[in-house]
Amino acid sequence: MATLPTPAQFPSLKDTRDFLKDTSQQCIWYLPKPQRLCLCKITNEDVCEAVGLLEKVKNPRLSVDERLNVLEEVAELCCCPRHHRSKIYGTKIGERVARIWYEELKLTSTPSPSKKAQPVAVAVPVSPRRMFARHQVHTTESMSERLCSKLDLNTGTSGSIYMYTHEDSVFSGMIKIGYTCRSIASRLLDWGDCGHGEPTLLASISNIRHPERVELLTHFELIDVWHEMMWCKTHGRTHIEWFKTDVDEVKDIATRWNIWMHEANPYDRRGKLKEGWEKWCAWLLKKGYAINSNNMLWLHEWEVGKRKKIAEAEKAERRAEGTRRSEVKVKKEEEEENERPLRSLPSRREETSYSTRARKVKVEENRTRRV
Repeated sequence: MATLPTPAQFPSLKDTRDFLKDTSQQCIWYLPKPQRLCLCKITNEDVCEAVGLLEKVKNPRLSVDERLNVLEEVAELCCCPRHHRSKIYGTKIGERVARIWYEELKLTSTPSPSKKAQPVAVAVPVSPRRMFARHQVHTTESMSERLCSKLDLNTGTSGSIYMYTHEDSVFSGMIKIGYTCRSIASRLLDWGDCGHGEPTLLASISNIRHPERVELLTHFELIDVWHEMMWCKTHGRTHIEWFKTDVDEVKDIATRWNIWMHEANPYDRRGKLKEGWEKWCAWLLKKGYAINSNNMLWLHEWEVGKRKKIAEAEKAERRAEGTRRSEVKVKKEEEEENERPLRSLPSRREETSYSTRARKVKVEENRTRRV
């Protein structure tokens, strides 16, 4: 497991404000081994939200707990969503960083003796910790990039897709989509260790070809409702395969990808997407169409229909060619028969010789009978 930084190794509140003004928009998570900050960036939306929260924290009517919550949220927003946002939340380092920033904020905002003291705000209950957050896909990842990437043949070529949730109210509407090459029951037992009770299986699809890829394509088709569990204490990481959607929609999407994988056979034996499908992906992107299970299955059916029509046309052409050849052969034979010279009739002398020989043969036969 990677070494975690201490809260003191994070930038101060003043430095964080400067980071937010900088165009680099760098993540503030400190990496102890290389002894530097993370080089990943945060989005413009996160920067704007963090700046707004820092303005909000100046409100003198906020209680201590409210200020700490706001500062903790700023710390999360200033960490890159791909690697460290869930980690600063799950390890509770964000809470300790917020306390350090709060002390710094008190020092910079302490009123002078000549000023009147601000009214003391009434403390409010601390809001419960969030369980899920929107999953942010890396800028280099997309449906087309994942679809065209090479298969990992070590993950198994046959398996199952499963969908489950937990009975706890915080999981209401949330569905986890996973794959396994083992039995689904044994895989669900593994997820039971997360500490949220026994998983409730909602649906499953067996006989999945390249299940890891079907699962991934299903995830990217549901990118608008993709969430991640903020932190799992048991596994020491976040689980990103959660989706806020309907189980029937998930099942339909996964089924279509599975049909496409079985019937279209889009990957060669080395796991590379075949050239024809690479061209189709490029065509869809060029025309502005979405790369999803519906369109890919439609293209496959169109290809099948096209090949069927071509085969029927070739078969009809072969039949027509055979008929033409037969007609030509018959016609040629007739022409040869017509062009063949007629046999000449026997001359009168030949007729006489024939009749003479016949009479001689007849006389000999009669003589033989008498004897």
